[in-house]
Amino acid sequence: MSRYRILPSKQGDEVIAIVNSMGGTPISELYTVYAALAEQAEQHGVKIVRRLIGHYITSLEMAGVSITLVKADEEILHFYDAPVNTPALRWGA
Repeated sequence: MSRYRILPSKQGDEVIAIVNSMGGTPISELYTVYAALAEQAEQHGVKIVRRLIGHYITSLEMAGVSITLVKADEEILHFYDAPVNTPALRWGA
């Protein structure tokens, strides 16, 4: 049995996954964390439909990672997929 749990998602749910560095965790480790998250999601029947991996909300080179799962539906994905052009994020613009 895995020590990780995907909660409160249930089989068939679609989610947006955000893997965020607290500042001191390198991007290579964030992708390792994401790979483990994706594996667990698949085993639990949860589909990751969008992902965001990087240094977004940090705290002065603090070690660690935060994982956020947002349950996705058509409306949430519509807004997520809208063009973005900020210093931290850019897509579709």
